Formats: sequence, C-alpha cells, structure tokens
Amino acid sequence: MSVIAFDESWTVIEYYEKRPIVEEFHKGLKTGCRVEERQYETSDRLEAITALLSVTAVRLLQLRSASRETPERL
Repeated sequence: MSVIAFDESWTVIEYYEKRPIVEEFHKGLKTGCRVEERQYETSDRLEAITALLSVTAVRLLQLRSASRETPERL
C-alpha cells in the first residue's frame, strides 16, 4: 500500500495497531478451535464450520480480555 497523503498514513497506522488482535484471533481459530485439523469433503462444509468457530474464537478473545481487565470477576 503506497501512502501519499497524511490522512492515509494515519489509516495505515490504525491498521497496524489492530494487527496483534487479528493475529490472536487467527491463533485462537487455528490452535484453540483446531480449524485446520478438520477434514471436510466440500468447501461449503469447511466454510460453515469456520464461520461457527470464528464466533467461538472471538468469544475466547473477549473472555481473555475480560479476565485481564478485571481478574477479580472470575
């Protein structure tokens, strides 16, 4: 991505700020939910289970964040 204007540079910076959470999501999806271990005959089935497990991965991230922010709640 080439950046020409100052405002565009802030957009790129904002993308990079979100990168760690995106990587944690993928880690949760791949490792925690083991999406790569699932062997399906069709792409439709893989797509459906990935969609379902994506919701689970997001919830895992939310729970982790909540436990870090307010550990006394748990």
